[in-house]
Amino acid sequence: MCTVANGRNDGRQQEIFYLEEKDRSLKPAAEEDLYNYTTMRWLYNEAYELSRRHARFNVQGLIKKAVEVSGHGVTECIRVMKYREGEYNKVFLLTMDNGAEVVAKVPNLNAGPAHYTTASEVATMNYLREVLDVPVPRVLAWSSNSSNSVQSEFIIMEKAKGVILSDCWRDLARAAKNKIIEQIVNLQLSFSSRAFPAHGCLFFKEDVPAEKLSFSNVPSDPSQRYTIGPLVDPTLWEDGRNELNVHKGPWETLSSYAVDLGKNELEWVKSHAQPRMNYFYDVRVPEQPSEALKTLGRYLSIVPYVTRITEETHYLQTRILSHRDLNSSNVFIDPDTNDITAIIDWQGSTIAPLSLQAEIPRMVRHFPPVQPGLFLPERPGDYDALDLEGKRAADATHESILCQKYYEGNTAKSNPLLYSAIMHNDTKAAPLIEPLQIICGSWKNREVWKLRASLINITESWESVKIGGITCPLVFTEEEIQKHDKELENIDYIESIMEAFDKDGILPADGRVDPEAFDSFQEANRAQKETYVSLADDDEERHLMGETWPWQDWPERSAYPH
Repeated sequence: MCTVANGRNDGRQQEIFYLEEKDRSLKPAAEEDLYNYTTMRWLYNEAYELSRRHARFNVQGLIKKAVEVSGHGVTECIRVMKYREGEYNKVFLLTMDNGAEVVAKVPNLNAGPAHYTTASEVATMNYLREVLDVPVPRVLAWSSNSSNSVQSEFIIMEKAKGVILSDCWRDLARAAKNKIIEQIVNLQLSFSSRAFPAHGCLFFKEDVPAEKLSFSNVPSDPSQRYTIGPLVDPTLWEDGRNELNVHKGPWETLSSYAVDLGKNELEWVKSHAQPRMNYFYDVRVPEQPSEALKTLGRYLSIVPYVTRITEETHYLQTRILSHRDLNSSNVFIDPDTNDITAIIDWQGSTIAPLSLQAEIPRMVRHFPPVQPGLFLPERPGDYDALDLEGKRAADATHESILCQKYYEGNTAKSNPLLYSAIMHNDTKAAPLIEPLQIICGSWKNREVWKLRASLINITESWESVKIGGITCPLVFTEEEIQKHDKELENIDYIESIMEAFDKDGILPADGRVDPEAFDSFQEANRAQKETYVSLADDDEERHLMGETWPWQDWPERSAYPH
């Protein structure tokens, strides 16, 4: 725990730093805890993951700014609580001496491009609140550069009113859930009814260079304050991509967007990728960047075909604004009326074609996925024979699927454009869109195989996705297919182990564990690897099994300081 000045100029000190725990309780914290990622730990690549989620700023400057914008009667901040962390930001609840509360947000190093990420989020929130009347917290102060007393980009906003939907969703009656779903459907209808002229992110005009103000005819904007600027997706900017002379938006066509994704990755591989061992592909010869470049070249050759517009798919090019992660943790409701009171986390919100983003929101999407379509789910045929625990599980599954189907039915009725796009994307477009979703960071994330697999899938789906009459420009030799299939077989085997270990609670697939459980999981990791390697038949296989054990640092990510 740390004592610090609390925003007043009289030099008084007070213990005010806290961390939010999983059960919403508060734990005293040191100042350094505010800058570091403290919510989870990693069993592998931990130094790399923590370094990306670090945020350095002047906490006293942030407190002082929060006091200034909190309204009359505030003289000091009495508590700074860091919320449990997501991927890209440090978010704090600052409580003042008169009971007022504000939320402050500081981006991590991995949040996206400097300036653009924060500027776009603020402009988007303002557009939603002032133009579309969406319940979004009001921004009280912000800066998209570090030349300020906070020494960082930041946003200070009102605290969202109501309760977090994820805290109460399971306990809500069906009628209450239906009411909330109807409000989400209406929100998406508002978005779908406003088509934008280009694909990118929303900005205030003054935050985009004058030479890039090409798309300023933003719908429902009589003030003419807004424009469409570059995409702020971190995968287009991280690890030196910000220095590449490749267009990052906005785009007028899906084809130009897809081409620039390919060029971005191509240029990055040329300038940054180094040979490395890929034991799934070859146990003796390092994987060469040239293999990635060859795959990227094939991707670029297929772009004109997978992005072609037909009379049937023209509507899929409609560009709308959407929330990139509409889950129940980002929605707040009034517990008495079940009205949505706030929707938060608009960072990275994108204006994009329906073909890229039309999907069932995560807050109502059943997992594992169920077939989309307007039908009602049924309980299992042996429901009456199940014990009490089995019936509860079956009821929970039935309820979850019902929520998805209620969303689908309401969307199909009131927003047929969006629903048609959802159905198309789920049933027809997957082979065509998949390469666009995979390509960014394919070398860095060791997923060249996945990009190659998506291209092979296109060749195998060529007729079924209705590109008939045109000869597929992609050709993979029999030797290439055999080597790819062998790599895929090896990866599938390891992933099956990860899935089984994750399901049984032995080791989490993504390597994330609660800090208090880290030591026990690390010991389990050591013991499981030892057992796994001991199954090898000879030294060569023992070496291979040791190198492909998934819960260990990647060589290229092990050089980060601990």
